[in-house]
Amino acid sequence: MRTFFLWFCMLPLLAWSGETKLLKRIPIQADDLFSDHLGNIYLVKGDRLFKYDKDGVYKLTYSDKVLGDITSMDASDPLTLLLFYKELTQIA
Repeated sequence: MRTFFLWFCMLPLLAWSGETKLLKRIPIQADDLFSDHLGNIYLVKGDRLFKYDKDGVYKLTYSDKVLGDITSMDASDPLTLLLFYKELTQIA
């Protein structure tokens, strides 16, 4: 049973071909990177949030200077993004 479990855990690694392909290069330096299950990409740079769609096309920027820098983000629900601001211990 143990051997089967180890083999079952290694199966995805054996099936992966090891090849990666660059689809799109986004020319921006960011503090953090997040994505949701729809393929949207979110880049955080200080107090700004940049959104790109799954093809790497820029969609929008969000910034709130009053709250400070974005510390973390939850993109598990792409319709309701949660941004955490550590300086004010606030979620927006």
